[in-house]
Amino acid sequence: MRRVTLTALVFTKKNNGTNFGNSQILYQIVTHNKKGRKTVSTLTTSEKKALHTYSGNMTWFRTRYAELTKEFANKYVAINAGGVIDSDYNPDRLIRRLRDTYGNEATMTFAIEFVTKSEVELIL
Repeated sequence: MRRVTLTALVFTKKNNGTNFGNSQILYQIVTHNKKGRKTVSTLTTSEKKALHTYSGNMTWFRTRYAELTKEFANKYVAINAGGVIDSDYNPDRLIRRLRDTYGNEATMTFAIEFVTKSEVELIL
């Protein structure tokens, strides 16, 4: 089994020693194989764009969670482009429908999350 880690490193250039200029984010993918060896690579431009889109979809989901519980309680929802595009009680059926409609590559940027009406308690 492989373990994959995604790391985002933010580099900021200083202007005049005090103000911050443009920030640049370098994403690294670290893959560990069974023997403990690791391979480091950076994301392509299209992978960065997909990650940015997915992050925006997750932000939309988190900020509207309370609203979503009213209509989608105990369902899986698919979020894309600032809205719920589909929902289902069965995640496999939802993903299959999304892939049939949008294609496999497109669905990789969708946020697919479970909405529960009851509070979630995390035990760490």
